[in-house]
Amino acid sequence: MVRQLQSVFILGGYGNTGRLMARLFLTNTPVRVIIAGRNIHSVVQFQRQLQQDYSGDRVGVMSVDAADESGVAQALAGVDLLVVASSTTDQAATIARAALQAGCDYLDINLGSDKLRQLRAMENEIQATGRCFVTEGGFHPGLPAAMIRTAAEKMDRLEAAIVGSVIGIDWAKLTFSPATLTEFVQELMDYQSLEWVNGHWQKMRWNQAVRKVDFGGDFGIRSVYPMWLPELEPLPQSIPSLREAGFYVGGFNPVVDYFLLPLLWMALKIAPQRLSNPAGRLFLWGLQRYSKPPFGTVLLLQAVGKKADEPARFHLRLEHEDGYFLTAAGAVATALQILNGTRRKPGLWLQGNFVDTDRLWMDLKTMGVAVSASNAIDRN
Repeated sequence: MVRQLQSVFILGGYGNTGRLMARLFLTNTPVRVIIAGRNIHSVVQFQRQLQQDYSGDRVGVMSVDAADESGVAQALAGVDLLVVASSTTDQAATIARAALQAGCDYLDINLGSDKLRQLRAMENEIQATGRCFVTEGGFHPGLPAAMIRTAAEKMDRLEAAIVGSVIGIDWAKLTFSPATLTEFVQELMDYQSLEWVNGHWQKMRWNQAVRKVDFGGDFGIRSVYPMWLPELEPLPQSIPSLREAGFYVGGFNPVVDYFLLPLLWMALKIAPQRLSNPAGRLFLWGLQRYSKPPFGTVLLLQAVGKKADEPARFHLRLEHEDGYFLTAAGAVATALQILNGTRRKPGLWLQGNFVDTDRLWMDLKTMGVAVSASNAIDRN
């Protein structure tokens, strides 16, 4: 149980995901939430909304600049957990040092190779100070490795585990800061089509058959493509029987997938700094203009292996109508395991390798995510 006196500081707490996280913390825990960011008007405006919806003096505000290490450290005084929901991957080391100065734990929902390099360079310091830092949180990254770990727990021998995703978002209803658009572009530049096949991480070949996954319901059968996530890297070592694994994503929409993305990749290879901002705006325009229903997000694990020397299958499905909600719920469920001490341990961790999976699925259900699992033994 999370203690009443604990406080959670959400940097970027008025953004698309930060807002949802704040509400999930206030609904599911007794902690005090501090909404923080550079735009004090947005911070105060959101605080007023929350105070109308939640009783008690549980919502604080703070104006901070993520680039100001001493200012962030002062703002974090007395805070138990810093949650980074802002588009500040370029300031990852600055924010992390501020958290260490203030003596608080850390969780971020950002995806980015440069951010991860900055944090890993501080790994010894994080360990020495006894702080618990969890990165790559949310659902994408954050949940695929946890789903594969669950499959390994359900079988005596896990041989193949594929996590497919379909992400249908009504982009036209959302607004994004220039910094967020820049992060979108960086994620595109970081994309790697790696999958674990026969003992090696390898890129999808140009002449390889596209994998198809039946997501059921309104989504049906979709083509999906491998996407490398750092949380996947340790799985073959911890699950030696694994011969096939990966995380696979569906496309955005035909215009973005087959016209805009190739164009953006070529442009960013030529002039990444100069063209990142216009590329981000063009990418968002394509998402908002051409994305069509059905909207919703599904993660589907399909695993095969052995149970009691018999061929076995295990499926795990997570679904919510809002992909941003699923990101927020995954991160908050992880934060609960830090705050209540059940999983907290010093060091730097990736969410997908860090969480207690049974507790994770239970808390996601409580928050409103549809979680269903099925297993079967295939007897001839």
